[in-house]
Amino acid sequence: MSIEFNSHLPIGSTLTLSPGMGWNDVDMMYGSSAGAIKQMANAAGYEVVHMIAGFDMYLVQKELLNGLCPPPFASFGLKSRFFHYCVKDPNRRGKWMDYSTYKRTGDVGLAQQAAVEQMLLMRHPTDSGPSSLKCLGVV
Repeated sequence: MSIEFNSHLPIGSTLTLSPGMGWNDVDMMYGSSAGAIKQMANAAGYEVVHMIAGFDMYLVQKELLNGLCPPPFASFGLKSRFFHYCVKDPNRRGKWMDYSTYKRTGDVGLAQQAAVEQMLLMRHPTDSGPSSLKCLGVV
């Protein structure tokens, strides 16, 4: 199976959009990070076996791997590409949530706070350009 991931987010992050949010056909606030999709896939019995830079992850049911080991997830670390516009709409800012926190607590507010903390740890707050926290709509 293939699934698109948001390549603007760090591969190790577990960010996804808050419930009710969708893509506006313009900015980089859409979908889920590769790390969040990996967690969801693993919980459903799938493994990530390949990624195409900036586009898709390929998943295979664990039982179909017949004991073969998929590549280490970290080996896909250079699969990010920036090609959408920064988040400009103030109503869309701060709407990322951490999938791990949401799964554990069911609390959107806590998951949104965890998303900001996660991005602050992964990105330097003074980064500029498409990888900045402001551009991603985190803050």
